[in-house]
Amino acid sequence: MIDQTNARIGEAAAELRRRKARREAFERLVRLTDVVLWGLEEMNREGLVALPPPREEDIRRRLAVMPGQIQRLYCPDGTVQGALDSLFEIQGALFKARNPDLDYDDPEFDQD
Repeated sequence: MIDQTNARIGEAAAELRRRKARREAFERLVRLTDVVLWGLEEMNREGLVALPPPREEDIRRRLAVMPGQIQRLYCPDGTVQGALDSLFEIQGALFKARNPDLDYDDPEFDQD
């Protein structure tokens, strides 16, 4: 009886660690996209149209920690706006992967 209880406690603790690790990974990826988006928004605010090659390389380097299928969503057209659009698509994919049953495009969706 005690062995079974200890086994269930161990399984529950392992599941809790897995959930925490997944949540932390998700939050880390969203923060990363937020940092990149912030820089792109600043460039956009300053009126830059073309994405400078060094900035493009920096973004790709940062996104290298993303899962492959998410990384492949980054396909800018050389413009700041194209990079912004790609990053928003990446964030949308991250949120959809976290909660696939939620329809983020539904007008009834409210984040508050």
